[in-house]
Amino acid sequence: MKVAINYSRAALTLLRAGKIQVDVWKCPAWDDLLAEAQQSNDVYIHFPLAISPHGIMHTEKKTLVDLDEIERQKDESGTPLVNVHFSPHTRDYPNIPVDSMQPAHIQQIMDDALRALEPIIQRFGAENVIIENVPDAANTVMRPAIYPENIKNLITQSGCGFLLDISHARIAAGFIGMDEKAYLQALPVQHIREIHVTGIHTLDDNKLTQIQELGVHADIFQRLKGRRMDHLPFTEDDWNFTAWALDHIKQGDWAAPWVVSFEYGGVGGIWEIIGEPQVMLEQVPRLYDLVASIPA
Repeated sequence: MKVAINYSRAALTLLRAGKIQVDVWKCPAWDDLLAEAQQSNDVYIHFPLAISPHGIMHTEKKTLVDLDEIERQKDESGTPLVNVHFSPHTRDYPNIPVDSMQPAHIQQIMDDALRALEPIIQRFGAENVIIENVPDAANTVMRPAIYPENIKNLITQSGCGFLLDISHARIAAGFIGMDEKAYLQALPVQHIREIHVTGIHTLDDNKLTQIQELGVHADIFQRLKGRRMDHLPFTEDDWNFTAWALDHIKQGDWAAPWVVSFEYGGVGGIWEIIGEPQVMLEQVPRLYDLVASIPA
């Protein structure tokens, strides 16, 4: 298994100084940034693609995906898998309450998802497509999409692989009142192809103040106040949970991913500001050692 971190200038400086070891950069689908990142390490793309009833959407361009462009970027970067997010948005289902768990509504969302996946599966093969679990972001994701049984059904029916975002799973579990470990165990862990890890913090007044002190206007996060947020440094609780999950891989209970990615830092916007070099210096080596402890 490889270890990745979001590409950032801070992480690049640490890598070049020999202070952290990273096997591959996790990058957005930006051609200029990919060219920059490839000068220092292998890269792979995390595509901004989401399942909708209209098809697969490019969430940055707000258009249906251009599969020719995705294939070009995939080939030029050496990205092994094409990821999509299972995040049906409330705006696409105006006649269904966001929290509806009626069987007919679940079936509609699942049918829409399977139909949306057909072209990308035909282009790349189901074995080269991975579906990521998401939490409920500010009550905008249709509730069936965060229940593990529906995620599992989508993976098994489509034949695609599973991108397990551990922090997303933990946040989703809390949102629906389910034990975090039981939630993860109910996911399609036998189909894991990639894993994302981060720290999780509750956005209380203290955390909002800390974020503001880093140079990010706290108003950006006010709508999430009181909720749990990922893409932040690991706490000891996060380390313990990550070790628990990786131990399931070590024991052979869960499928092993090709990469474990630390989704911290980045280029541009709030994530670059929040991505502190000292956190990377302390936490990337610890994650690398944790992943390296799992036999190949």
